Amino acid sequence: MGQNYSREISERKNQRSAQRQDDWWPEREWRHGSDLLHLRARKGQTLILNLTSEKKNAVFGVYAPGMDLVEGAQSVDGWTGTLPKTGQYEIIVFPQDEATDTNFTLKITIE
Repeated sequence: MGQNYSREISERKNQRSAQRQDDWWPEREWRHGSDLLHLRARKGQTLILNLTSEKKNAVFGVYAPGMDLVEGAQSVDGWTGTLPKTGQYEIIVFPQDEATDTNFTLKITIE
C-alpha cells in the first residue's frame, strides 16, 4: 500500500514550536490549553496513535476532514484504525482535567 511513516512528537512545557521536516510532518499549533496537530492522509490508510504523558492525564481526539469525529478516537491515549477520508486530519491533545498542563509524547504512524 505504499510507504509507512512514523513520527514521534514530544511536548515540553514552554517549548511549543512547530516542527516540520518534510511534507508528511504534522503542522502544529497551541490553542486554549490543547495542542492541535494537522496531518494529511489518504482514505484506507491505517493510523496508529500512542500517547504517553508525565502525569498520565493527557488524551487526544481525532477529527477527519470536515471536522467529522473519528469513531473510537475521542478522549483516548491510544488508537488504531482505518481512515475514512482523504484530506487533512486534526489531532487534538489535551489534559483530561483541563486545568493541568502536562508534558507528553505522541507517536504517530501511518501505514
